[in-house]
Amino acid sequence: MPAYLFGKDVENALRRAHKHKRRHGEIPYPITYSKEMADFDIWDHMLLTTHFGNLTCHRFDKPPALTLDIGCGAGFWAIDAAKKWQKSHIIGFDIAKVQPRLHDIVHQKELARRVEWVHGNLLDGLPFPGNHFDFVRMAGLGLAIPEDEWQSVLEEIHRVMKPKAVLEIIEEDLLFPCSSALLQKPKPPSSFPALAHQLHALDMSKNKSTTFSDQSSMISSPPKSPSSPMASLASLHEYLKGGSKLASQPSLYVPEPSTVRYPPSIPSNSSSATQATLDNSDHPQDHTRLKLSWEAMLSTRFLSPKVVAVLPFYLTSAFVDTRIHPPLQIPLPPNSGRLPNPSLRSYQSMSSIPERSRVTRDRSVSDTFFDLDFDFASTARSNKADGCSFRSSFQMRSQAANWDTMHLAKSLSMITGCKEAIWEEYNKLYYNEAMAILMRTAPIEEEYEMQPYKHVVRKAFEVDWRNWEYDMLDRIQMRNSLLRHVPWVQASTPDEQPPCQTWRQRLEPGEANSTSGHFVTAYNPDDLCRSLRVFTCFKS
Repeated sequence: MPAYLFGKDVENALRRAHKHKRRHGEIPYPITYSKEMADFDIWDHMLLTTHFGNLTCHRFDKPPALTLDIGCGAGFWAIDAAKKWQKSHIIGFDIAKVQPRLHDIVHQKELARRVEWVHGNLLDGLPFPGNHFDFVRMAGLGLAIPEDEWQSVLEEIHRVMKPKAVLEIIEEDLLFPCSSALLQKPKPPSSFPALAHQLHALDMSKNKSTTFSDQSSMISSPPKSPSSPMASLASLHEYLKGGSKLASQPSLYVPEPSTVRYPPSIPSNSSSATQATLDNSDHPQDHTRLKLSWEAMLSTRFLSPKVVAVLPFYLTSAFVDTRIHPPLQIPLPPNSGRLPNPSLRSYQSMSSIPERSRVTRDRSVSDTFFDLDFDFASTARSNKADGCSFRSSFQMRSQAANWDTMHLAKSLSMITGCKEAIWEEYNKLYYNEAMAILMRTAPIEEEYEMQPYKHVVRKAFEVDWRNWEYDMLDRIQMRNSLLRHVPWVQASTPDEQPPCQTWRQRLEPGEANSTSGHFVTAYNPDDLCRSLRVFTCFKS
């Protein structure tokens, strides 16, 4: 037996021997689907099909007779495919029953005969016979497939495909969009861990029926409570007054010293307490805790944050010929009022492939934002290993900057759908630090000592979430464009302003009346809000 075939057999045997972490029937998908997410799925579909110039990246000589759309969601792509491929039968497969009842819609009667919805858990297998489909499509399933199950999922898809059938995967990395300038290294365990348990004991003494949603987040052997529960609150206040113990750690990336921390000088009418709050407060754009909670949520479900990077490894075992198309990477838009240096824009996308290597198909190269159709003969390189041909095009750069806010809005919608799953991990990671976090992020919003401790933990999460959400909404809004292009007068009173604008004004650089004690973070062209790629696979 040739050495490369022996190596291939060993590799496949090791993969099959691996036991999955997920129990049969479990669903790792953390998203609570919403109408807003369905709307963004439609926008994403329209964006991709516009720039593919087709329903798919792959060019079919004739429309496939039988198509399977895995993870079809609300079914918009499947319905559009049935409209354009008028002799094709489309099956949409999803675990959620959110697709329209086409038989009940008068003007969709004809489509209802060629569109079918089938429901089930992809991870437990596909309910279709072998050698059945001419084309299989998957888009955006990175949050649904644990990393150790990609292999079995792809093998199952390979099973239901006819010989010479095509698989198209549109997938993206699971990014948590935020500025990297203020992200911190994980902190060591709190040096004041007894506080959470002392406050918990105080809760229990007030109300014997108080329970916690996640008892596992508590330390296994908490210290004994002091004789007087209120003594712990006094200790807490003394501890928080120290300030330096709770001050934020230095940033990993600080592009401009003047943009990170508000100058020491405070307006003369500020009290010493206000000055202490400003000095010790967390930067509203430091989203370290939420990002770590997001990563912990992915880890708990064994979901790979770098789906685009791990997919090629699994594709080689199931498909002999795989084409990896150039990536589309969308930079995180800057905050309102801060325009990036154009020379630093780093749209790394499929749009700027040189004109000589494109197939233009009678349309102007300048008309597209990105274009996935290119001449493999002139731009691709072939890597052969273990009998598999793996072709990938070179990464290119684009000058376009028209749709970054919409891409960020889609990412915001997706992550918001995971909010409760993120909260579960936040509760485990920061249960003991919740009171200290609130004293740095929202010290005067409530009398926290009077609240059950579970409320304090959730409040800390909600304040962090509010800061992140306002940060993203401020980057999405059209204020910059309106100020530049039309004689628009901004709302001047808080009652007229959207909350994210009020939040943003607290970070105005150089303003002596800033109330946050911090400048807005600098623009970093390496921060991304989306990174996606298309894979086209052919069954031999």
